[in-house]
Amino acid sequence: MPDRLLLILASPEGASPLVGLAPFAIMFFIFWILLIRPQKKRHDQRMQVIKNLQRNDHIVTMGGLFGTILKIHDDRIVLRICDKTNAQITVTKNSIAGKVSNGTETSGTETGGAS
Repeated sequence: MPDRLLLILASPEGASPLVGLAPFAIMFFIFWILLIRPQKKRHDQRMQVIKNLQRNDHIVTMGGLFGTILKIHDDRIVLRICDKTNAQITVTKNSIAGKVSNGTETSGTETGGAS
């Protein structure tokens, strides 16, 4: 009798089609837990930092430029990148990696800290 039960479970006609999808569902769940969810958290933290930026905040861009915010427009920010020459550049808000305070980055992203 147990041999007959094993044959029924092993045969494609006796198994439900959903049983074949179970490994894929489990793999997707593990993928979501390990990759998608943490990435979404980092993205949300970065967007919160960008939303709360103010004039005179010290920031670092994705390209590694450090600067001080002079003006904030809708989708771009004017930075002073050199105090001696008062050099200014305009960057988009999406290019901001994080806010820098006391030599460390505070955005939750994994880019290097300030030097």
